[in-house]
Amino acid sequence: MSDLSDLLRLRYESALDASRARPPAERLIAYDPTECEAVEKVGPYIKRLEPRRKQKQKKGTPDDCDIVRPDETTIVSPEIDPTRFNFTKIHLEERLHTIELDGSQYHFVVNKYPALPHHLLLVSDELRPQVLTHQDLQTIHEFINHQPSTIDHPFLAFFNSWSAAATVNHLHFQIFEGPAPIQGLSLESVGKSYAAPTYRVPAHPADNIVFDATSVDAVWEEVHCLISANQPHNLLFSPAHTYLFPRNPDPMQKGKEIYGEEVGGIEYAGIFIAYDRPTFESLTLPRIEELLQMTTSQLKFNH
Repeated sequence: MSDLSDLLRLRYESALDASRARPPAERLIAYDPTECEAVEKVGPYIKRLEPRRKQKQKKGTPDDCDIVRPDETTIVSPEIDPTRFNFTKIHLEERLHTIELDGSQYHFVVNKYPALPHHLLLVSDELRPQVLTHQDLQTIHEFINHQPSTIDHPFLAFFNSWSAAATVNHLHFQIFEGPAPIQGLSLESVGKSYAAPTYRVPAHPADNIVFDATSVDAVWEEVHCLISANQPHNLLFSPAHTYLFPRNPDPMQKGKEIYGEEVGGIEYAGIFIAYDRPTFESLTLPRIEELLQMTTSQLKFNH
């Protein structure tokens, strides 16, 4: 996969160029995220003003992906509803590339309403719920950690479980171009989990556990425990580390009322997308730290 990141960038730029020549309703990518209205640094975090991204909430079709809070038995592992939107319904031209690992296929797909430059999706060819498997973790590891070391801004990825900001119940990761602010924060060792060294980001308000990127098995054990406990979660994958955030579902609606969007992997990475100027201006450092802290819950690490 060493040349894949360059290929994806080229195909993304080609899709973006082609979209500019089309009517808005026919575009593969609705707009160029490098032309967002404003970008500001807030402490270690970044906030972006991107009103155009709010279009993703206004599809108004029978396939709408608006989140409905599931009942307690299906918080993390919902059943597939084929009448809802899923990635088997997209056009073939929305796929930029396909990879295969151990007989399973995954597609890199354009994100019509991107939050960041080169914002893509990595989607399972198989229609299955937004619930991670060990093979999914191995696949994202293979992609993220086999990029050439000479790349200035390597791709990162994040995963939102159901009830943790996922809006499409079809297994997928979100890919974007780094770096992310969290990568600039120092780590401290907290021992081991499943024999793998573990760390935390003490300056990050959200509860977190961090693994070396190569500790795929240990990450899977922790994620499997969260799935079994029906606890929502988010992950961020970088070439050096994997960050895991256990979620507290109770204050999620309050967070959405404050921010206008459910806090997810992109926010835990340190990037906030505001849809309007008042929300953008309200994202002060104390408000950002409140949003990050209130939506996670303590994870009992397995040492």
